[in-house]
Amino acid sequence: MPKSLVFVLPRLTEALLVRATTLRRRLQRRWSVRSRQLQQALRRWAAPSEQRLRAEYAASAISREPDEFVLYRIIGNDLYPRHAIGQSRTNVEFILRHEPKLERCTRRWILNRIVDQDEEDRIVALLEAHGETYLRLPFSWLEYDRSEWDWSCLPRPDFLYRNVARRLCEEEWKQIYTALYRQKNLLLMNNNGARNVALNDGRNKAKWILPWDGNCFLTESGWESLLQAVDAAPHAKFFVVPMHRAQSHDEVLSAGFVPNPTEEPQLVFRRDTVSTFDERIPYGRRPKVDLLWRLGVPGPWDQWAEEAWDVARRPLSSEFGQWRQAGWVTRLFSGHKHLEQPTKKSSKSRGVIRQRAIAETLNHVAVLGAGRNPHRRGGALFSMEALQESRTELARGIDTPRAAAARRILGDAEQALQRETHVAARKESPASISDRRDYNHSAPQHWPSADAADGLPNVEKEGQCVAGTRRYEEERRGFDRTRWRRFVDDTTTLALATSVSEDGSRYAEHALRLVHAWLCDAADGLYPQVEYPQIGAGRDNERNPSWDIIEFRDLYYLLDALQVLEHVGGLPQRHKASLSAWLSEHLNWLRCSPAGRAAQAQHNSHATYYDLQMAAICAYTGREEEFEQTVLRAASRLPEHFATDGTQPIELQSATPKHACCSNLQGWLNLMLLAERNGMLLVSAAGPDRTRIARAVEWALREIPRLGGEDSFDDERLVPLLAAARRAGLSLDTSVILPAPADVNARFDPDSGIHPYWQLTT
Repeated sequence: MPKSLVFVLPRLTEALLVRATTLRRRLQRRWSVRSRQLQQALRRWAAPSEQRLRAEYAASAISREPDEFVLYRIIGNDLYPRHAIGQSRTNVEFILRHEPKLERCTRRWILNRIVDQDEEDRIVALLEAHGETYLRLPFSWLEYDRSEWDWSCLPRPDFLYRNVARRLCEEEWKQIYTALYRQKNLLLMNNNGARNVALNDGRNKAKWILPWDGNCFLTESGWESLLQAVDAAPHAKFFVVPMHRAQSHDEVLSAGFVPNPTEEPQLVFRRDTVSTFDERIPYGRRPKVDLLWRLGVPGPWDQWAEEAWDVARRPLSSEFGQWRQAGWVTRLFSGHKHLEQPTKKSSKSRGVIRQRAIAETLNHVAVLGAGRNPHRRGGALFSMEALQESRTELARGIDTPRAAAARRILGDAEQALQRETHVAARKESPASISDRRDYNHSAPQHWPSADAADGLPNVEKEGQCVAGTRRYEEERRGFDRTRWRRFVDDTTTLALATSVSEDGSRYAEHALRLVHAWLCDAADGLYPQVEYPQIGAGRDNERNPSWDIIEFRDLYYLLDALQVLEHVGGLPQRHKASLSAWLSEHLNWLRCSPAGRAAQAQHNSHATYYDLQMAAICAYTGREEEFEQTVLRAASRLPEHFATDGTQPIELQSATPKHACCSNLQGWLNLMLLAERNGMLLVSAAGPDRTRIARAVEWALREIPRLGGEDSFDDERLVPLLAAARRAGLSLDTSVILPAPADVNARFDPDSGIHPYWQLTT
């Protein structure tokens, strides 16, 4: 089959599967809409008539109360990039300066769980300067730190790493994001929670309560039209106030301003109502619309479908149909004009950016809550601060683990400069089944069969490597494993040497030559599709797809080192563009190839390193949403990988349990650090999942040395494991005595999952 067709077929197959899955879900959504419409139609038959409502109102005590109002505006956190930074405060200031005095109305404010204390203080100062009354709902860092992902919204626990998940369309993935973030969302945004606080506070203050969003602005004519409607029909328990979306603040103040109130409305409650907002529904999943539907207020939301991961709606309200329309209100400018246009395109863009903003805000708050710094320079593992400190210590002759690691880097870099640059297309004896540019290596644990004269098919013996198949064994230079390892190791070393050396230009130049030769050269570079790793003679058409991914497990620290090279100006844009193109192709292969799909569905360390490789590429190439998908998928695997006592049931079944447990745990810690450096926590700052991983580290430190066998296992691997756990912020209870970091090797076998020069991480 032509090579080009081999690359294209997985994409075509995946596209067809996505289309089929999307069609099925579209039919399911259509049925959910029809079902809700039927419920509303049946409820309308039982709704009280106008005459009955008037009679009940006339007979009630509330009819003798004056028609006075209390208006609450709820001020929450700015969501960047949906809102401009500081937009909430800007809107408050605009309202205080320009809104007319509202007849028969008391104005109050609710500060709703604002995280930025300085920003909240500025808003409070504004309110107090104008003599305004406000309630403060404080944000609880303790609760937020303990909040976990809401896996209950998924159809099954392993949903995110089953192939059906990759067939979801972009919109469905965004909906899953919001559902998985539900607990964090509710704790931070608290939309319906704050609205219910306004309702409860207002019931003893006025007959009519307006629990409105903080960006609502009333003109004199808008308020007058609202009063007229309420005075004409006080027997209605609710009033629906449609919104006009302002294109700018100046528009609202212009003399010829004519509103177009067609946006999702605000609600006015009579204080004797029993219907409230459903506090289980998070921001981004139509929290206010839920009540509009339960009250029978028609609108475009009647065509919006429920998804399997949405909170199940409550039944229709007993006050169904007891609403009228009143006046109009302006929704103030968000700070981004292109998002406020009255078009379908703008509306769709608002939805997309809103979901992105929710995730980014929640992740940012989570990282801050963990006491971490989301703005450190460098990659996830190698920080510029640590490298520069090691350079200073080395220059001053200070004997520290970092200075020793820097000395080792420079020594290794000198050796790398002397090594020949081997590339994929120049194999000495390439296998006949592959193109010279294909990655090609024989399976190290496949032995000739004793039951066949020709030894075929080979027999796999776990944990036993055929001589000549291990890394760095020169007699295997006709294959790519040693050559690839030399490329990764030397490029990483040279990239770091540019930062710890007084004159790093020659190291940078050679690192660029290696990157170009392997990943950027259109004639001789390596194909992004890893089609022939660990091939087994006589088996599976000379292919072993279940091993494809693990061969490239260490891309994560290569890319981390290249970020260091970029920071010191040693990676020109043309190289980064070519590198990003290669990585994009490799990422697509990871998504769509049989090997990629097989690795994603694994239940052991292969899945861990698949997620780590995906996340590293997404982070490097700026694919924020796919990075988030990958981290969420990894987080959903955690209960399967680690028992509550810290053991790893799957890895303990391996023929080499010491290595398997240590390597898998190291991969998880690396993924935690990578996620955090890119503004996301894999597990919450103080929740049970973090405790589970901490117990796994404690178990490994205590029990791995006691496990029998595996003479080749190096117990010193536990030292960088402990260091990574502490960098990840895990709270550990261990009294195990280990060698000092300065006494431990700076480089371990790549299969360990320990990146080289681990002492130079923060």
